Amino acid sequence: MRKYEKRMRYRASAALAALILAWIVAAGALYMLAQQRSAYALALAESKRAESSASTVARTEALIRDTAREREALEELVRTDVLTALEIIEEAGASAGVAVSIGGASVAEAGRGELLRSIAVVASAEGSFSALMHTLSLFETLPFLSAVESVTLERVGEGAAGRWRLSTRIRIFADASIPL
Repeated sequence: MRKYEKRMRYRASAALAALILAWIVAAGALYMLAQQRSAYALALAESKRAESSASTVARTEALIRDTAREREALEELVRTDVLTALEIIEEAGASAGVAVSIGGASVAEAGRGELLRSIAVVASAEGSFSALMHTLSLFETLPFLSAVESVTLERVGEGAAGRWRLSTRIRIFADASIPL
């Protein structure tokens, strides 16, 4: 019986060792599967990021191509030199039937690295109220980058045929690289 017990012990020990080995192999296989799944998820995320980045670049390039004309039109708005802008302001008054005079202009120098220069212009005119309102509406739609900052209207003459005086301050924005 001793021999039988001894064999049973060996068999039980061998079975236990085989079971432990099977558990180790199974745990190793699960660990490898988890590592592969993690690597796959990481590769998938990287692929999506690269695809998203490529699509963003493609959309940006398409936007740049599609807006080329608009960007050129915006650049033309600020390429106007100051003398041309002043002539256009005077012509706006003439087309409304009043003589516009430029009383003064002050230039705010562009700082280092700034692309635009700001010029404040004081323009005045005398005429009928309707002609001055028409002139003012033309000032608000000048064909270059500008803004009407202030408007003063005052009556000069008496009676129904009274004349009016218009004084406006117009800020012109011009390309800083264009000399004054």
